[in-house]
Amino acid sequence: YIMVKKKTTTTNQSYYEEPFVTEGINVTVIKNEQTPTDCNFQITPTVTQPTCSDKKDGSIELEVSGGVKPYSFRWNNQRTTKNLYNIGEGMYMVTVIDSAGCFAYAEEYVKTNFYPYFSNYQEPSACGAQDGTITVTCDDPNAIYLWSNGSTESTLTNIPAGQYTVTVSNAMGCSQEIKTELNTSYDF
Repeated sequence: YIMVKKKTTTTNQSYYEEPFVTEGINVTVIKNEQTPTDCNFQITPTVTQPTCSDKKDGSIELEVSGGVKPYSFRWNNQRTTKNLYNIGEGMYMVTVIDSAGCFAYAEEYVKTNFYPYFSNYQEPSACGAQDGTITVTCDDPNAIYLWSNGSTESTLTNIPAGQYTVTVSNAMGCSQEIKTELNTSYDF
């Protein structure tokens, strides 16, 4: 979408703000009314996700086109480089300013794809019954599972009520332990 709205600074210079979405990335270009140049420029980020939630090996590389070179960059983490390297999970926002005074903003949420979670529970049908089920899901198709009862499957079946812990790991060296408790179903 494109929306134009007028904005005035303390020096009474007029600016126009045009937010738009391109390829799922929010970008806003601000045009100075006194600047005769075309302020249409585009920021295209390329994101490399961190391998694990506790690692800072991700990156955001920017491709900037249009506007008037050279550009300056201001990130919400105080960096002023065009590209960010060695970053962890989080929201990153950048302001790109061209030499004509036009601004463009982009934001990108950087996250790992390694998030194991419990996706299915089936409580045992009665006290002492061993017909419960727990499933853990991970977006990594090569995830390795090790449950507290020794199982290496993503789903435990035919289990009694109790506490269960699973450690999920992958080839990148990520490892996360998650716990749950399976209770007995009661019909009152």
